Amino acid sequence: AASTSLDETESTQPLDVTAYVTNAVLSYRTDSDSEWIAVGDTPIPGDADLRLDIDYAGVNIDNLLAADCKMTFTLPDLMRNPVVNGVITSGTTEVGTITADGNVVTLQFDQKWLTDQKTETNTTINGDFYIESAVNISQVPDDGQAQLVIGNVVIRVMFEEDIIARSGEIDITKSTPVISEADDGESVTYTNTVTARRD
Repeated sequence: AASTSLDETESTQPLDVTAYVTNAVLSYRTDSDSEWIAVGDTPIPGDADLRLDIDYAGVNIDNLLAADCKMTFTLPDLMRNPVVNGVITSGTTEVGTITADGNVVTLQFDQKWLTDQKTETNTTINGDFYIESAVNISQVPDDGQAQLVIGNVVIRVMFEEDIIARSGEIDITKSTPVISEADDGESVTYTNTVTARRD
């Protein structure tokens, strides 16, 4: 029987982008025709779109090749339903793909491109990517103050007050009718209960 070395049977784990983050910027917009606004002191509405731009540097090419040319990034809890642009480029050349599955974004680089980047004096790569998403209202603290930690970058975020009432899901229930008689005839009374909850 042929023996298999341990290296051939172990699955390779992608590199975590977080270890290489040099900068991260969170922006929002209130509709798809609006410009992106960098997060600052203005409260963000719960129905806003979010965009997280991430710069990374110093990714060792050999380590990336050993990780099957993949890096992953797990979305912060405040973000959901990620949308990515699909391709990684170097200048105008497509050098990989970027995909989202659940809350994990995967950067898959072209092996030949990575190998071509490595020289005696160049052993690392740098780059950037962005992710668009919706606000995960269920993860917004009651006071609307939150922070994202992306590597060593901390982004403070302020959401609108009463974000759940404004942007959460609403349940409406109607009670069983109560029929009452009065001198001027019968009347029917209902009680409607509206409950706002996290999405």
